Amino acid sequence: MAEITRADTIRTGPEWATIIRDDLNRAVEGLISAGQHLTQAKADVNHGEWIPMLNGIGISQSHASHLMQIGRNLNQSDPTDLPRTVTALYELSQLDPEDIEHGVEDGTIHPDMTTQDAKNLKQEPEKTTAFEKAMKNLKALRKNADRLSFTERDEVIATAERIITELGGRK
Repeated sequence: MAEITRADTIRTGPEWATIIRDDLNRAVEGLISAGQHLTQAKADVNHGEWIPMLNGIGISQSHASHLMQIGRNLNQSDPTDLPRTVTALYELSQLDPEDIEHGVEDGTIHPDMTTQDAKNLKQEPEKTTAFEKAMKNLKALRKNADRLSFTERDEVIATAERIITELGGRK
């Protein structure tokens, strides 16, 4: 393991958060890639080599199976849009690719979502009311607000205020 040394440059909390978030995004990309490689390896290795290979890697058959499903079903997604835990990724990998795409677009699927959030997506009823959709979008906005620049936040606020006014709300 590499030794961690004190950097000459002092960074702020938000700067460190950006650096670490980038590290974690690469980790998600690595999990997807590992799943794809496991699928290829399973097709290539000789009979009787699969389990010893997994033991040599240090993962169980079930973990390999989960990674393989993640590699198959999340390979079209941008890793920066996905949660950072294997369990949440596995839960998402059980959704239809179209549902994953829509979830990323509407902010329901995001890097900070929990495994329980991902499980809940599988259990949501087919018909969601307009109110429920609007509330879900507001929750996603709140969770993602820290990743927006000040300009982007101002734009979101202005758009929200315009929509509220159009709907007959605040004047």
